[in-house]
Amino acid sequence: MYTIKKLFIMLVFTSMFFAGCGGNLFEGLSDRTSATAKKEDAKIALDKGNYNEAVSLLEDLCGTDTSNLTCDEETQTDLASAYIASATNLDVLQLIAKAEEAAAGTSSSFTTVSSLLPITDINACADPATCPISEGMSKAITILEGLLPATVPVNPTDTEKNLYLQLAVASAVDAAVNIGVVSGGLYDDGTPKNVPQSIDTATLTTITDDVNNIIDGVAGSGLGSTELTNDINNIKTGIDSNSDGNVVLGELQTYITNLQ
Repeated sequence: MYTIKKLFIMLVFTSMFFAGCGGNLFEGLSDRTSATAKKEDAKIALDKGNYNEAVSLLEDLCGTDTSNLTCDEETQTDLASAYIASATNLDVLQLIAKAEEAAAGTSSSFTTVSSLLPITDINACADPATCPISEGMSKAITILEGLLPATVPVNPTDTEKNLYLQLAVASAVDAAVNIGVVSGGLYDDGTPKNVPQSIDTATLTTITDDVNNIIDGVAGSGLGSTELTNDINNIKTGIDSNSDGNVVLGELQTYITNLQ
């Protein structure tokens, strides 16, 4: 069965293959500005936790228009990972691993995700549309959507399963960030502080898109019965209580109330 553990092995093997056992695979290259060298440097930056450096290197290769990137699919995947890492201060593997660990505990499904995020940064945001964390997640989600089929295949490839899991996690994070901002911030445990009296249409649309991406992401990942994907599914079900794929203010207010 396709499991979280197997996913980790695949992603870690890829990282180790490029990074080598103890040094830079491309050490000695005379032109450190070549595309190949930048790709390797970006992987090393991600591995070292230098996420902003990784974003900068990959944007040099791919451009900044996430709907029309100019690099190959592998590099686009790395850029999506870099955006997620830069926004959350956790790389994709760390984020998934920590969320899986938290999901096995007694926290609510929402706080399984929200408590892993930079809460101080979320609380500093007054508007989801201009929140740097939301912007980073939105860029990553756009890239992942572009790399995946329009509909979930009956038998996704292993690469597609990895991308679908990233999409589900990124969308759950994005929903948590947006809910945190419209609720006037999050407490240290990740719980929303207030129930918003109004939410602009753009934010409701974004959260609706997140909910639908969670549906596709969990289905495409093939991990519908793990602790993590169960919690992500619970977030989706709680937000979209009538399961029509459209989040309205009343549903979101009820969901936030139930979290408090």
